[in-house]
Amino acid sequence: MPQAKSKPQPKPLLASDIILDRSDPAVVTVTLNRPERRNALTLSMWTELGRIFSDLGAESAVRAIILTGAGGAFSAGADISEFPAVRETVEEGRAYEAACSRCETAMATCSKPTIAAISGACYGGGAARSSSTAAWWAEVPS
Repeated sequence: MPQAKSKPQPKPLLASDIILDRSDPAVVTVTLNRPERRNALTLSMWTELGRIFSDLGAESAVRAIILTGAGGAFSAGADISEFPAVRETVEEGRAYEAACSRCETAMATCSKPTIAAISGACYGGGAARSSSTAAWWAEVPS
């Protein structure tokens, strides 16, 4: 008798997925750090990114936030390889979109000036992330 196929699990958030650089306490750089996936965001990253922007917005020492991507890409958007684990049903799809919306809202309503430092690829949800910031800076390839 064939065994039932188990449902894939969502990707856990790794400490290295999102890096905060606080070398200048007034300007925090938030780096999406999954260059092997062109900084595609997992569900756990969407959730964490929203929390980060909410928290940084409440910190009095922070004067500005820069969002960027590591390894030659800003962001490819959502990590679609995770979709079977997090968007298989209508309910899961709605919960996923709600998490993305909470992230976008946290970024768009952040009380600190936010800048998307775009270098390289910026697709789909990555473009949405950049448009949730107050300003954009893009590197133009020569």
